[in-house]
Amino acid sequence: MGQVGAVQDDHQPDGTYRIPSTPQWSGRPGTWNPASPGANSGLHVTFADYTNDVGVAAAYAKTLAYYGAKSGDTASKSTAKALLDGMWNVYVPNGWSGTMPNGDAITSSSTFSSIRSFYKDDPAWSEIEAYLKGGAAPVFTYHRFWAQADIALAMGEPRLTTVRQPIEEAGRAMIRLLLEEMEEGAVAWRHVILRTELVVRDST
Repeated sequence: MGQVGAVQDDHQPDGTYRIPSTPQWSGRPGTWNPASPGANSGLHVTFADYTNDVGVAAAYAKTLAYYGAKSGDTASKSTAKALLDGMWNVYVPNGWSGTMPNGDAITSSSTFSSIRSFYKDDPAWSEIEAYLKGGAAPVFTYHRFWAQADIALAMGEPRLTTVRQPIEEAGRAMIRLLLEEMEEGAVAWRHVILRTELVVRDST
């Protein structure tokens, strides 16, 4: 994809945020020159709408947090924190009030849980209370739980054990094989074995 300018989320001091959702492209990309890639100045994008979906926001915050940790970019770190903080806060302007469908009162002092008292009716609520008091961590099985899982991972993801793969070496090997085939015609299939490295981190 060409360079079309930075796209940033729109997060406000009150905790609300908007993330670009549906892109609309116009123009054409420039002619590709691998020796000197252009900026695609003739390619443009605008956004038809925005989203405040918590799963999207959490995934975006996690990406920003990783990028900020690696690059040292403070704006990425602060934006990630603002998005995560915003998902936990309930913003009701002073003087506004209302009632949730379940009867919970909505006021400027409402919290996430105060307007969702029905959570306490869940059969597993006692397990959560026991955990908060120092008991064993509960185990739940949910269907389509990705948004909540992304929030949890963004809030405190451990450094994951992984296998470091030699990406650059694999790319060079692939190009060598491609050039051989271009110069010599069909070549025999072969296996190329590259060295990998196990990187042990906190999740092991």
